[in-house]
Amino acid sequence: MDILQIIILIVVPSGIIGAIAGGLVNYLSNKNLDRHIRMMEYRRDAYVNVHEILSKFFDTVNEEESNKYTDKLLEYYRKIQIWGSVDVVRNFNKLLEAMAKTSTSETEEAKNERNIIYKQFVISMRNDILNSADLYEEDINIKGVKNN
Repeated sequence: MDILQIIILIVVPSGIIGAIAGGLVNYLSNKNLDRHIRMMEYRRDAYVNVHEILSKFFDTVNEEESNKYTDKLLEYYRKIQIWGSVDVVRNFNKLLEAMAKTSTSETEEAKNERNIIYKQFVISMRNDILNSADLYEEDINIKGVKNN
């Protein structure tokens, strides 16, 4: 056997094995990336819808509309429990508790607490989707707040 045959016997199989291994790694990383992208899109859609529904609670709505929006909010709450980040789920729980307090006690203190928690919830959604912590509570304005 001459040197060329030995090189071919060593290089060709290792090249084939390397190509197969590289293809497998590429496939797995693309699969994980695709799954991550789909999950982030689902989160984004849920967060946008929840944010839009929450805005209704800060506007003057009648009791019938409030009940309708509460049902929608609870539907998205269940989705976010599954798909949301830990921080978003925790802030959503705090917000729902604060909203319940506000509905039973219309004190200024309860409203201010609810507004602060709402801002924290918005920030946690942004941080989850955009991976950016550059927004602070004072940067978020609540438009149409009842009695404020």
